[in-house]
Amino acid sequence: MEQSVSEEMTAEALASFDRLIRDNKAAFSSAADAQGNYARLINLHLVLPQLRRLYFENKSLRMLEFLFQARPALYTSLYFQRGSTQPLHRDSPFFTTTPRNYYVGFWVALEDATLNNGILQIVRGGHLLPELDLAELAATKYASGQAVGAFDMDMWKLYQDAMRASVDAAGLKVETLEVKAGSTVLWHPHIPHGGSQIKNLGSTRNSFVVHTTPKGVPVGHQDAFYGRDADRSCEATWSYRDMGPAEMVEHGQIDIGHNKPIKLQDVVV
Repeated sequence: MEQSVSEEMTAEALASFDRLIRDNKAAFSSAADAQGNYARLINLHLVLPQLRRLYFENKSLRMLEFLFQARPALYTSLYFQRGSTQPLHRDSPFFTTTPRNYYVGFWVALEDATLNNGILQIVRGGHLLPELDLAELAATKYASGQAVGAFDMDMWKLYQDAMRASVDAAGLKVETLEVKAGSTVLWHPHIPHGGSQIKNLGSTRNSFVVHTTPKGVPVGHQDAFYGRDADRSCEATWSYRDMGPAEMVEHGQIDIGHNKPIKLQDVVV
């Protein structure tokens, strides 16, 4: 959706991010890339209300209400100061809901996304392909009945490689999306997507990604993805905060690159 948030909101979000980095140099400096930019900063919305506005005051929120037929909730978020350059992938192995595929990716562009700074890539219709044989994939590494590791990167790569082969076999093509600042892109958890290489290294492409589900829906990872749904709870165990138009999961920390958690009280804002 174009112009789903205002220029004022994007400007305030960018300024708040710059202040956060400036005021927490010791915590963030080691995570910068060679050009001084950051990627994969988790749950910054918990300390920056300007980021929360990008979701809770976004015109696309009404679309989520229609898609879910339930009250939406902000589960987790990612902040990228530069393009992700992620290979084509599906989110579903790391965001396994009960019931399945009850999740939407919600990507807000804070700067124009172009071929120069890293453009979005999708495979239109890729979410409609039959699911891969998960039992067969799991058996390549795990004995029968053994649980797959929640964050087993070997299994992640194995799945994504097999997914890409199925996309190619179906004759589906990778498309690119040039997105204007202030626009929001929604994607199905099973749709293949990624980010192109950055032509101008050092250029920024600030964006805010929300992983959103209906309130109360549990989310698991690869152990759940390869497991049996009948063994899983149908209710989330975490608490929510009522934010007016939607809910927000109460996490107690942010994280830098999934390997450096920081308690909220230790962040300077």
